[in-house]
Amino acid sequence: MKRKLLLISAFVLCLAMIFASFSGAVSAYDESDPRYPLVIVLDPGHGGVDPGAGNGKGGNEREINLKIAKFCKEALEKYPNVKVYLTRTTNDLSDVDKKSIKDGKMSLTARGNFAGKMHANALISIHCNAVNKSSRGAEVWYPISVSWCPNANAVGKGLSSSILSSLGELGLTKRGIFTRTTTKPETERYPDGSVMDYYTVINSSRSCQVPAVIVEHAFIDNTADFNAFLSTDAKLKALGEKDAKGIINYFRTNDDKWVFNDVCLGKQWYSEPIEYMKDKGYINGYSNGCFGPNDRIHRQDFVVILANMKNIDTSLYNYQSKFPDVKKDGYYNAAVNWAASEGIINGYENGKFGVGDALTREQMVTILYNYEKDYLGIDVTLDGNDAEGFEDFGTTSEFAKDAVAWAIDKGLISGFNATTIGPQRFAERSHVAKILMFAELNNLINPEPTPPESQGEEPPPVPDEPPTPEEPSQPGE
Repeated sequence: MKRKLLLISAFVLCLAMIFASFSGAVSAYDESDPRYPLVIVLDPGHGGVDPGAGNGKGGNEREINLKIAKFCKEALEKYPNVKVYLTRTTNDLSDVDKKSIKDGKMSLTARGNFAGKMHANALISIHCNAVNKSSRGAEVWYPISVSWCPNANAVGKGLSSSILSSLGELGLTKRGIFTRTTTKPETERYPDGSVMDYYTVINSSRSCQVPAVIVEHAFIDNTADFNAFLSTDAKLKALGEKDAKGIINYFRTNDDKWVFNDVCLGKQWYSEPIEYMKDKGYINGYSNGCFGPNDRIHRQDFVVILANMKNIDTSLYNYQSKFPDVKKDGYYNAAVNWAASEGIINGYENGKFGVGDALTREQMVTILYNYEKDYLGIDVTLDGNDAEGFEDFGTTSEFAKDAVAWAIDKGLISGFNATTIGPQRFAERSHVAKILMFAELNNLINPEPTPPESQGEEPPPVPDEPPTPEEPSQPGE
């Protein structure tokens, strides 16, 4: 292994606001559904004036990697609903990086960015190994397990195993699949603070929410490996076809649908509510493609979701707020003004709204209670007194007791266990998704109009079919 990590000076990304646009997560591949194509970016390693490793006998990575990649592309495109792109298509010796796939050489960061631009399911970087002329076999490197775009690790690990297994069918020694963390953890971190991957082609792809793996096919400086696997076009074609088989096998058998890069449908209790809220356009994720199910939600963001669900006309509320901590150009300004003008939410005693403050569970249900009672004018009379069954209900703030009791009665919140409701615990994003989905499905957000009561007697029912006319009587004898 002989790639040195390049310091990515431009790789300083900030987390977008919770409701900013979302780049998308890796979805399941469906051969028959055009909505779920398999999009693969193949990266022939090195290129341009960089020949990569060689064996001193005329063989080098620049030419070999490109041939393997082209054979792999040809094999992949025989399968239905597959799109394949190459980061370079020639061995042009120019070293001018125009960020185009026609260039002989793209920077490592540009290769990852290109995969993001193509909305790829994965980037596979094609290489040959070189170390000491005695080592043999194939190995694959995949993303480390950290909080930044965590499905890069999950997808990368499965994809690496599948590719290595396929290459092993040619008789290559399977050296294993590996991860590698940066050697400069003090300075090289992802925007959420998690430590970065060592290899630039992996960390730049990961920054664009694309899992990337590096396939080291064989040791170019080992005579036995070179002669057995790298010395002819027929042998390189076999490698490319095995790469393709490994890629297809993984995405065919892995039917995981990643709603977000940390939410996989059917794998977590909150995945369905989050998918529902995302598909409705009510809530989005962070700039790293994650949802953050266990993150706390801020007061202004909960109001934004509620305004999204009500589909308010934000242009009517884009004025300077009465709350000094609400910025007029803030993404939440109109939603906060709407909620405040309708009595749905109030600020603190100091006159501030509390922008950036984490929302508690009792505050969350109080907002919904006010929404129902004061904004929609719905009867909030309790059907029972289930709240008394929770030992910690008495710790609920006085202003929120009616709201918490109502929320329990309506089934909006259940409890962390049979005796604990947690009124003053912070609301997590996964819980918010579940509660608001339940509220909408039970007509608590946009209630269906009640038909007017009938006045007087009801008209006789209209028969399904006209009555059959009586047969004419027969004359008597």
